Amino acid sequence: MQQAARTSRYKTLIAGAREKLAFFHDDRFRPITWILAAAALLTVLYWARLAPFSYWVRIPVAPAMAALTSYALFFVFGKLISRYHSGKSLIVELVLSLLMMALLVLDGAGLPLLFWISVALLLLLSYFLGRRNLFALSFSGLTLFVLVYASFLVVDFQKAALVGIYQSYWKSAAEEQIGDYSVKEEAGRVSVTDDSGTTLELSLGAGMHLHTGEEIKVGEGPGRTLLGISQDAKSMDRLPSALLYAALPGMDRQTLRNRTELMLGSLPSETVEDLKKEKEQSLYPPDFPIQMSGSFWTYYDRFQASTLRTGFFVFTLEGKAEAPPRTFVLWILEPLEEGFPFHPRTLELLRSMRRAGQYDS
Repeated sequence: MQQAARTSRYKTLIAGAREKLAFFHDDRFRPITWILAAAALLTVLYWARLAPFSYWVRIPVAPAMAALTSYALFFVFGKLISRYHSGKSLIVELVLSLLMMALLVLDGAGLPLLFWISVALLLLLSYFLGRRNLFALSFSGLTLFVLVYASFLVVDFQKAALVGIYQSYWKSAAEEQIGDYSVKEEAGRVSVTDDSGTTLELSLGAGMHLHTGEEIKVGEGPGRTLLGISQDAKSMDRLPSALLYAALPGMDRQTLRNRTELMLGSLPSETVEDLKKEKEQSLYPPDFPIQMSGSFWTYYDRFQASTLRTGFFVFTLEGKAEAPPRTFVLWILEPLEEGFPFHPRTLELLRSMRRAGQYDS
């Protein structure tokens, strides 16, 4: 009796599973169910992709992109199923698949060339050998990959556009609220003075060069660019390098960290990989004349073919007389030195920074 009951229960479970797997059997609402399920999954993926943007950006963008991509997926697959069952030649699908793979090879798509050659051979063999089932399945998988991959490219483009808008806003605010500064160098010592007379001094280490020309104006920063320092006398390309900015009043580590994560998150994956955030850094007297706080990240730069560290220190100098405090940001880019907190040239620069009059005689 128990065995008969167990057998009956198994038959019921199998019948239920078969019923659930009959995806499109005369049920016009079931395609909608699968579209919604795909949209829900893609929403989660896009939500993660849009980090660390704020919720008011991610809430509308992620579901909208997921809905559009899901509809496109089922529209394309519906057309393919219709053509497959009609018995028409699939030459159009073959040409489209070869074009899609050519574009993916040119873009990279994170997969080796040998993989795409194997997929192309599978499609060609299945088509010319008349294996319509295998060809349709292979083309469907390729189409699914292309549509989802293209949607991620669109999301990345949206991220870059949003970062550009943010940077333009920050730059205009900095130009309006930050006063003028003068930069002077004498015997390897650099002084940065604002219109109130508040002066920051620093020393150029051995082999380091000061930049105040157009080479430091490239790109957007957290404020007004004052000077650059690198190991090349003509450009900022030779590392380690540093840029000093006059920042907006009230700028702190958390605000800068959030902005930095936005910008780093928008970098293309073909140039930057293995991006990791390091522990927060803080520098205090007496080893460092000025108290600073900052955040740093490491990543592998494919162009440099090496692991680099980038990040910032933010600090404030009290203004003279009734002048408000001045906030500065030192942006650092350096090769990663194993066993050292920073590159020796960077440490030398950090230890030399102080308010005017604090240099030892």
